[in-house]
Amino acid sequence: MYGTREFFADGEYVGGWVVLTDGSKRGAVRRYETSLVPGEVDPTTFNVGDATFTVPGGVLRPELVEPSDDVTIP
Repeated sequence: MYGTREFFADGEYVGGWVVLTDGSKRGAVRRYETSLVPGEVDPTTFNVGDATFTVPGGVLRPELVEPSDDVTIP
């Protein structure tokens, strides 16, 4: 699981992705408490090998995280 939380001038962004054993990905990115509308970002373009993911407000830096009871996927 990969996750990130960044603050930019246009608000707080939170992103989370799960990479399945077959290599497919599921994820979401939201600004404030609302998912970004289609066309703002495409969470499926997240690439595990990249250190960054661009959103309208700036650049997120997803990191590998270990799932735990306090992890919330947006």
